[in-house]
Amino acid sequence: MAQNVLVGLGAGAAAALLFASVASGALVSILLFYLAPLPILIAALGWSHWSGLLAAVTAAACLGFAFGTLFFAAFLIGIAVPAWWLGYLAMLARPADGAGGDVEWYPPGRLVLWAAALGAVAITVGLLQLGTDEASIRSSLKAGLEYGLRQETGAWPTRP
Repeated sequence: MAQNVLVGLGAGAAAALLFASVASGALVSILLFYLAPLPILIAALGWSHWSGLLAAVTAAACLGFAFGTLFFAAFLIGIAVPAWWLGYLAMLARPADGAGGDVEWYPPGRLVLWAAALGAVAITVGLLQLGTDEASIRSSLKAGLEYGLRQETGAWPTRP
C-alpha cells in the first residue's frame, strides 16, 4: 500500500513537471508537454489504478498551487483524467469462460475507441475556447501561430 502511494506521488510530480515545462516557452518543452500523461499511465498500468488516480490528483494539485486554477482545470480535464481512465480500462480483466484460471482483458479495439473519443472531446473543447465559428477559430489560430513564430525568431513588430 505504501509503495502504491509513493509511486502515485512520484508519478504525479513527474507529470506536473512535464506539463509545467510548457510555461518556459522553449521549443523542446512541447515534446515534454506531450509526454505528461506517461507517468500517470505507467503508475496505473504498473501498480494499480489507485496509484494512477493519486498521480493524476497530485499533478493537478501541484499545477493548481503553482500556476492557478486554469492550469489545474486544463491538466485535470485534458490530461490527467483521460490518462487515468485509459490505464484503468487497460487493466480491467475478468475470468475467461474456459477453465484453467485464464483471464480475458479489456478489448484493445475498445481502448482505441476510448482514446479516440477522449481526443475528440479534448480537441472540441480546445477549439471552442478559440471561437464558435470558422472565421474566429481561423483568426485565433493565425494570431497564435504568428505570435509563436515572432517570439521564437525574435522578430517583434515595430510600432508605427
